[in-house]
Amino acid sequence: MIKTDNSEPSDMIVNAMRQCILLQPLDQDGFDQILHTAKVCHLAENDTLFEQGSELNAIYLLISGGIKLQRLAPNGEEKVFEIIRPGQTFAEAVLFSGGSRFPVSAIALAPSVVIAIHAKTYLKLVSTSNELSMHLLAKLSQRLHWMINEVDRLTLHNATFRLVDYLLSHIPYDDNMGLKPVTR
Repeated sequence: MIKTDNSEPSDMIVNAMRQCILLQPLDQDGFDQILHTAKVCHLAENDTLFEQGSELNAIYLLISGGIKLQRLAPNGEEKVFEIIRPGQTFAEAVLFSGGSRFPVSAIALAPSVVIAIHAKTYLKLVSTSNELSMHLLAKLSQRLHWMINEVDRLTLHNATFRLVDYLLSHIPYDDNMGLKPVTR
């Protein structure tokens, strides 16, 4: 069962919202507008947040838990399109492309906390601020470039290279001296 909390969001939730790629570029006034209209949704495992074909009135930020985006095939078979992890947003592509209905259903994989960001409020902020739009495009472009590099890294190299790359990325680095010695 979905429980919506209309009270003030906790500091943890506000901090998570501040880290969200879609909300980072907002000035304080815009962020306050989003906070004023946002709702915290608590979902139990297998709760449906929204169903395929329902009206899009919010975009979402997952705070904790997991969300499965799925569609049912004509034969009744479930087709999973994406698994959403904490910190990820979803449904914004539909909003930005001018859609008014969800093309998939969103189901909680575990007890989850989701922020419902009022779609019209967010779209109004983006459409009235060239600066916000440019910041948002820059953030999304950076994210796209990172994802392309990640796909290249995962598909163009063998497992040994990927393991070495992973291990090297976790070695502490000192700007002045190079690699830091391991202390025991």
